[in-house]
Amino acid sequence: MTEDKSAGWATYYEKLRDRPPRRTLLAALDRFGAPSPDALVIDLGCGDGRDVVEMLRRGWRVVAVDAEREALRQLQARPLPAGSDLTPIVARLEEVPLPIGVSLVNSSFAMPLCDPEAFRSVWERAMVWPARQLGRTARHDLRQPRRGARPARRLRA
Repeated sequence: MTEDKSAGWATYYEKLRDRPPRRTLLAALDRFGAPSPDALVIDLGCGDGRDVVEMLRRGWRVVAVDAEREALRQLQARPLPAGSDLTPIVARLEEVPLPIGVSLVNSSFAMPLCDPEAFRSVWERAMVWPARQLGRTARHDLRQPRRGARPARRLRA
């Protein structure tokens, strides 16, 4: 069963291989500007690295986390910018510790894959980073949905 699941992700990554980084990430990186030499970003659910490569290209140190070994294998097979500082970690979102000093947390599509029982804990840990740089409040009251917010659907891989 795990092999079938991994094969499914491999097919998914292959179909998306040439897609550019997500617009939401590009907007966030543009707001941050040039990172300091020690700036660290963690990408939760990095997949095959379409966002990771852009962060590396812009000079960020990147911790890339994914539960699928195949994702990290494909990430490491990509042509990475010279001098890249990449730390790949195989782990589920619920299990990975967020390193001290993280400047940015990226999770473009992975949060719906988080175990629903652990979602709040993962979200609160991710919101500790200095979001003020993006002009937002780092803490959100998860009990009060935004006006017009719709309930999220759980996606299955």
